[in-house]
Amino acid sequence: MKKTFIFLLIIGISFTLNAQDWANLKRFQKANDSIKLKQDSSRIVFMGNSITEHWRSGFFKENESFVNRGISGQTTPQMLLRFRQDVINLEPATVVILAGINDIAHNTGPTSVKAIYNNISSMAELAEANSIEVILCSVLPANNFPWREEIKPADKVIELNSLVKDYANKNNITYVDYYSAMVDEKKGLRADLGDDGVHPNAKGYAIMESLILKAITKLFNKSNLPDPLKAGWKGKKVCEVLKEDDSQRILKCTFPPNVGHEKHYHVPHFGYTLKGGTFRITDVKGTKEITVKDGTTWSKSETSIHEVINIGNTTSTYLIVESKDKG
Repeated sequence: MKKTFIFLLIIGISFTLNAQDWANLKRFQKANDSIKLKQDSSRIVFMGNSITEHWRSGFFKENESFVNRGISGQTTPQMLLRFRQDVINLEPATVVILAGINDIAHNTGPTSVKAIYNNISSMAELAEANSIEVILCSVLPANNFPWREEIKPADKVIELNSLVKDYANKNNITYVDYYSAMVDEKKGLRADLGDDGVHPNAKGYAIMESLILKAITKLFNKSNLPDPLKAGWKGKKVCEVLKEDDSQRILKCTFPPNVGHEKHYHVPHFGYTLKGGTFRITDVKGTKEITVKDGTTWSKSETSIHEVINIGNTTSTYLIVESKDKG
């Protein structure tokens, strides 16, 4: 009897301790404190569950302004509870929300699709109230749960995605449709994109990365940003037109030391380096320093956005050939 009482007491204490941090608020406390010390106007926080937490690690290393705040197994009420400390307090420019599949799996108990939607929309409203841009993502396709085989999630996933997409459209919020790019003929995750029918593999993450990077770039409406000719540096022009016709425009852009190019957009273009140098570049992937050699060329097939500054000791000059057929 005494041993039984002690066993039950230990179980009770353990349950109480776990219940005190139901949303796993301690998980990122130290990391958040460190991040708050770093100024980054292009920071993007990814809020989610295991699909976010176990995202290909290289994706976040390659994009230094991206912050992973995924926790395996979490449901939307848990994310909503930690949203202030793990998103708002980090003062990001944007939050990417991918959530809901674990709610459908009843990870924290049975819940309705409407309740899941309400939690996701509440996170979006909190972000917008704090001047944080929102990207809402569709739940990935799934027609079974290996850990809960009695639940058939396919139709609930479709219903939730429909509600979230409609909310995004009505509120002018960016919506990323992973579902359509990854679903098979049985309303499940394509077999080549995951191993358990729920979580993506490297090929699946590659599709997601392509879609989310496009969405992050397009989030910045180019009409609200200058083009490279109109963009200057501290009120002074840095580019001039060398030639222009109906199909293209050729610009020459010159950057003395400590002079840059304010945030602007580029339509699809080709670039050639007349005189290189060392630059600090900020784009959707974060901020980095690069050294560009004379004669370096590059091309972009999509609209892109960035800001640069010459941090070297020599004047650098570039030619930009812009297409007028795309962008």
